[in-house]
Amino acid sequence: MLMKDWLLGLWRKIWSREEKKQDDSVSAAGKKRKIRAKKGKDTRARKKKSPSLPSAKASEKVAENETTKKQETEVLPKKNASRAHQSSVDSTPSLPKPPKKRLRFRKKSNLPVPEIKEKIPVLDTEADLFVLMGGDPEKEGPVQEPDLPEPEIIGEKIEKPKPFIWTSPEKTLDLHGLNSAQADVRMRSAILTARVEGVSIMRIITGKGLHSEGGNGVLRDYAEEFLTHMQKTGEIRMFRWEGKTKRKSGAVLVKLPEI
Repeated sequence: MLMKDWLLGLWRKIWSREEKKQDDSVSAAGKKRKIRAKKGKDTRARKKKSPSLPSAKASEKVAENETTKKQETEVLPKKNASRAHQSSVDSTPSLPKPPKKRLRFRKKSNLPVPEIKEKIPVLDTEADLFVLMGGDPEKEGPVQEPDLPEPEIIGEKIEKPKPFIWTSPEKTLDLHGLNSAQADVRMRSAILTARVEGVSIMRIITGKGLHSEGGNGVLRDYAEEFLTHMQKTGEIRMFRWEGKTKRKSGAVLVKLPEI
């Protein structure tokens, strides 16, 4: 008996729980329906209150209609002006056209062409054209001389001097141990005697002046001044340093003129 009572009580509890669950689900569904109904009513009321906005297509059509109206208003005055211009042109009196010129054609003459009985003479190579053209052979006309170029005045050809080739010296003069005064006398006498003897190239040794005071040769500077003066006076033709530069050489080559 106790077991049966316990089982019945348990079954009743389970049944009551299931009934509660069903009631809760039904109540929740009813609540959702009510909320949806309220939302639908609110949206309907809003639509009734707010005016309906025009659609995008309707606005585009309105804009197109406005543009076409503007274009028509702009085109109308132009058409009216062109019509007025045409009417004024038509009203002007037309000028008379110039008369056409009639072309006159000459009729071909049926006259016969006269035949040339005289024959053209054949010219010989020895015949005179002046006589054949009706000129008088006894009267001589003016003779035209041919235009010849004027003779050019050609001057004398100036021969360029040939480059001088320095050969080996034929005579040598050494100035070591001499002062400027002694060197002057020795160079002058040596050059005169060499010219008399017919010497072409002469060598004068001045030294580099390495053993002199200061290491600068006095005779080199003096010999250069002496030879430049003699070249101006014509006693010598030319001179040059043996080492091509004054600093590197201690001797001078002198070219003497012919007597």
